Amino acid sequence: LTGWPVVWNWHLDALVSVLEDVEAGRCKRLLVTMPPRHLKSLTISVAWVAWRLGRDPRLRFMCVSYAGELSDKSARDCKKLMQCDWYKRVFPLTRLSARTATHDFETTAGGGRFATSITGTVTGRGGGIIIIDDPIKPEDAFSDVVRNNVNDAYRSTLSTRLDDRLTGAMI
Repeated sequence: LTGWPVVWNWHLDALVSVLEDVEAGRCKRLLVTMPPRHLKSLTISVAWVAWRLGRDPRLRFMCVSYAGELSDKSARDCKKLMQCDWYKRVFPLTRLSARTATHDFETTAGGGRFATSITGTVTGRGGGIIIIDDPIKPEDAFSDVVRNNVNDAYRSTLSTRLDDRLTGAMI
């Protein structure tokens, strides 16, 4: 996609390596800590989700961020990637279904990507892989109240939304 940064460094090799461990089932819980602007969100929430759906269009992802706008941006970017001609050539069995809401799109095989905020509604929803990407705004990082609310959302809601606790993963 034009306009996206293309910078490769050792940290991306390391990130891809642990994401391969998640795909292989060797890692069920992954915590990625990287400074801002080091391609963490683009690599995981956009490119890796598209790549995994290309390899297995039945996968279901739930992607959560601190705000709906941020979740929607990653969802739009992932969907845009999956609609590229080259993506369709590389992954000929993965197609988006007619249900193409930006925050909640599906493949024709029943997989897809659901995006929401940390305070958003997830009732009745789940995923084989849950990605929590930037659950707190940088300016709220020092707030005990905000951190406790995010921790509570994780413990009481998000951690219970895996389709299968034995095979699912959380990033």
